[in-house]
Amino acid sequence: MSDILLDNQTAPTTPAASKSILFVDSTTKKLVTTDDSGKRLGLLSRNFSTASQSPATSTDVYLTNSGILVPSFGMEAGQLYRWMFTATKTATGTTAYVATLRLGVNQTTADTGRATLTANQIQSAAVSHANFYVEVLVRSVSATGQLIAAINCASSVGTTATGFGGGVVNVPATFDNTAVAGQYLGISINTQAGAWTIDALYGWLQS
Repeated sequence: MSDILLDNQTAPTTPAASKSILFVDSTTKKLVTTDDSGKRLGLLSRNFSTASQSPATSTDVYLTNSGILVPSFGMEAGQLYRWMFTATKTATGTTAYVATLRLGVNQTTADTGRATLTANQIQSAAVSHANFYVEVLVRSVSATGQLIAAINCASSVGTTATGFGGGVVNVPATFDNTAVAGQYLGISINTQAGAWTIDALYGWLQS
């Protein structure tokens, strides 16, 4: 059996027509393909939880290990940052939860909030279990770069109006996203008075 040994590196220049380059990104250590249009393709980054977490109520709490590392070549139009997490709640909380997408190097609430997602329905005082799906699409990269963020909740109760509340889509204000390589895009949650336990969390970046 033979091995293929590749040096980790930053993104190579765009190859000639009808050619592609395979390399391992020096920041995320993930295998990437650069095609002849200059587009970088693959599962570019990932992160996951290793333990259950119970965010403090009525406090904005950064979800541990939700930070997705931005590759050495930074954000590019068409990148899709995605998270899935499972949660249970007690029969508490009757206010809409708020999720914030944060970008920075800290992986804490000290990172800059780039999109705020306030559920479009309030929580109800019901025990529930749900799967949450969060997606952030990079629409453009420039001094006035644009993201689109969404959160959706699939509740075991049968309707998102019962238990956790609903989801929402947000096109936030533009910002300069041209030099964010090596930073993390992650999630903080304010469950309001809802007592949540998050048992599984997985985040990944695709393009």
